[in-house]
Amino acid sequence: MEQLFLLQLFAEGENPAAGTEAVNQPATGTADAQGTPTGDPGSENQPATGEAEPTFEELINGKYKREYNASVKNAVSRRLKNQKQMEARMGIVQPVIDLFGSRYGVDTANLSDQDLETLIGKVLEDNSLYEDEALKRGMDVETYKTLSRTERENARLREYKRKTEANEANRNKFMRLQSDAEALRQVYPDFDLDAEMENPMFERLVWVSGVPMQTAYEVVHRDQILAQGMQYATQQTREQISNNIQAGMNRPQEGGLSQQSSSLSQPGGPKTWTKEEREAIKNRVRNGERVVL
Repeated sequence: MEQLFLLQLFAEGENPAAGTEAVNQPATGTADAQGTPTGDPGSENQPATGEAEPTFEELINGKYKREYNASVKNAVSRRLKNQKQMEARMGIVQPVIDLFGSRYGVDTANLSDQDLETLIGKVLEDNSLYEDEALKRGMDVETYKTLSRTERENARLREYKRKTEANEANRNKFMRLQSDAEALRQVYPDFDLDAEMENPMFERLVWVSGVPMQTAYEVVHRDQILAQGMQYATQQTREQISNNIQAGMNRPQEGGLSQQSSSLSQPGGPKTWTKEEREAIKNRVRNGERVVL
């Protein structure tokens, strides 16, 4: 079983495009280093009529260039972190590689890609590594070797499919983020997706957890938004009070007449006024005029 465990370590590092067990790739297109399918750009379906929509490449080199560069920067940072972790793991596995190199006569001090392929080929063709498991399954060694090779190829194809789907999902997610950012700027004009993606909390919420962008932004900037809201409410209250005071000062008196004072010119005082004169003065008072006797 120890031998099978060591074999599995090398099987995971095997180059699926080279060596003694080349994996059958899909009939059309190829895959780049990250598993993204590539092919003839002309093979993509284009609208039969009307103006064609911009391609992904046109968008990332034009309208969304800045956002895409920020996303790539974050991806590179994560890749470098993963590379350091891989180097640490290789340091742990190196003694096992040296052990197999010594057994099969391969110099592992400065292991080149060709040397690694040679070593892997020798390990995979070593019948002694299959004998115990073949006996347990009731098979001869050659039959079990074929079965083991098929299982590894199927595992690589499943991984290829997973990476392809993941790359497509990431592309769609990136485009959705740009659309969400445009919508969020209608609410918060100062919103900057590049700057926000530098915030680990914001990036984790929108990219990993799938939290709506506006919700993530308001969570990250909760205190700032509350402070701005209170300031806005205070300012609105002050303006409302000022407007109410101004409106009260400018409000016309009943009947549409401004308050004013006037003196009566009738001689003799109220005792000498006729009934008609008294009614006329009453009407003037009712209309808001201030009458001074």
